Amino acid sequence: MTTRFTVYSAILVIGGGCLTARALTEQWRYVTRAAVQQIAADGKGGCAYVDKDASNWASVVWLNQKGAVQYATGVLTGSFMGAIINGCSANQLLYTGMIGFPMMAQVDKKGKALPVAAFGGYVLGMPLMMPFGTSLLNDKKGFFVINVNTNTEVNTVVRYLYK
Repeated sequence: MTTRFTVYSAILVIGGGCLTARALTEQWRYVTRAAVQQIAADGKGGCAYVDKDASNWASVVWLNQKGAVQYATGVLTGSFMGAIINGCSANQLLYTGMIGFPMMAQVDKKGKALPVAAFGGYVLGMPLMMPFGTSLLNDKKGFFVINVNTNTEVNTVVRYLYK
């Protein structure tokens, strides 16, 4: 009786593990240059993220649905504020960053960035004391995770599909 119970329990545990493993499919991964502070799904399988290194140098990167870079700011001025993603869709990215002074930029799907100007100055898209924005990790087909290798401190953005 005990042996039979042990065998059936092992089959259930192994079978359950296999079902869980098949429920998610890794679609792509992208190694970042520094620690990821914020990530925003674009609703079509791509995402944008903000990273920031130990020297407070931040950057914004927009990845398409295949995990390829669609837009990258390069390194922005070192500041405690860094950058924040205000909005991300398959057609545009809106972010606020420190480029000498806080400035909001709109990026189209071709990767062309334009400053969002207001009469007499620039529009700020974040409160000045906000350390980083909230993340939106999922869309209807999948979600994103930030995989941190604790041995090397390398951050990787990983896209998973629900199937």
